[in-house]
Amino acid sequence: MKIEGKKLNIAVIIRNFDENSGGAERYCVEVTRRLSDLHCVHVFSQNIKSKANNVTFHNIKRGIKKPRFLNRILFSYRTKRAISKSIKFDIIHAHDLVSHANVYTIHTPCFKEKTKNSSLIHKFLISPREATYLYYEKKVFSKKNQIISVSELLTQNIVKNYPDISTPTIAYPGININLKKFIDYSYLKQYHIPKNKFIVLFVGNGFIRKGLNFIVEALEILDDKDIFLLVAGDGNQKDIEFRKKTVKNNSIFLGKVENIEQIYLESNVLVHPSTGDTFGMVVLEAMSYSLPVIVTSKEFCGISETLRDDEALFLDNPTNSEKIANLLSRLKNNKKFSKQIENKAKDYAKKMSWELTTLSTLSAYEEYLTFKK
Repeated sequence: MKIEGKKLNIAVIIRNFDENSGGAERYCVEVTRRLSDLHCVHVFSQNIKSKANNVTFHNIKRGIKKPRFLNRILFSYRTKRAISKSIKFDIIHAHDLVSHANVYTIHTPCFKEKTKNSSLIHKFLISPREATYLYYEKKVFSKKNQIISVSELLTQNIVKNYPDISTPTIAYPGININLKKFIDYSYLKQYHIPKNKFIVLFVGNGFIRKGLNFIVEALEILDDKDIFLLVAGDGNQKDIEFRKKTVKNNSIFLGKVENIEQIYLESNVLVHPSTGDTFGMVVLEAMSYSLPVIVTSKEFCGISETLRDDEALFLDNPTNSEKIANLLSRLKNNKKFSKQIENKAKDYAKKMSWELTTLSTLSAYEEYLTFKK
């Protein structure tokens, strides 16, 4: 069944329709906006913060915030009821774990992987939260559903845990290229950082998993008073141990940042030594601002499978603080080398459009409508 020229009725399910909430949420909002230019789209969500033209929104009552697994159960039940009372949908597309969609975009590794090494006692006395996640995962990874993955790294995880499903369609995230070039140095002014200093940027929620501690170790190897570290995102500062006064004094924790573009513009390099990222949207965002990036290899971070050696600087081991230090020193002291990486970064970002993500999504729809409906 070809969908070209046919206007589909599409239901999109996500708890938070909010492009500023996280990577999965931004992905959903961007793709939904583009789908609505071509098809009839309804969004079913508990939290509708972002706008989208030509979209019909259905506000799903939250009811209960904690424990979260109970909210997940209620959200699945209430969206199922709301969809049944709406129009007939050709595609029910979920970006969350629910029981009743037929196309799912998966953004995170399988929960089943986390329980593989659990003891027999743990499995026997499995928590309600874990039981809920495993129940919905089993519903999601049914042979009758079409799965979309955001990277090859995530696809490998899915197929490893649910080998009976068809190979997922990969729809890499995209980016909106921002042409803004004006730098107002607002963060440097606010924290009294001179303009000629070298700014290392970390952006992420969950400092340990994203490797902030390895960046701090690298900076302590260099012990350079002209290098400053800006940390944007939610995390526990107590998880990060400082041994050298210079690095501690030059490290600034900004918390959650709304105007993130200014930080990209004011920084000299983004370091992302993540120990596990299905894609790594922050890396793509930084590159769209011509920012050189140091990122872990494709075994740890999904975006790296799409990058060439001249477009970013890679870490085969996220814990290798010495290599991070060497790369930072090279970028700081070799302007020509840094400029080459900057130019390649922007060129790469231009190729990663949300339009391509949407085309891959439509390809998954066609696959479902042709072979599985």
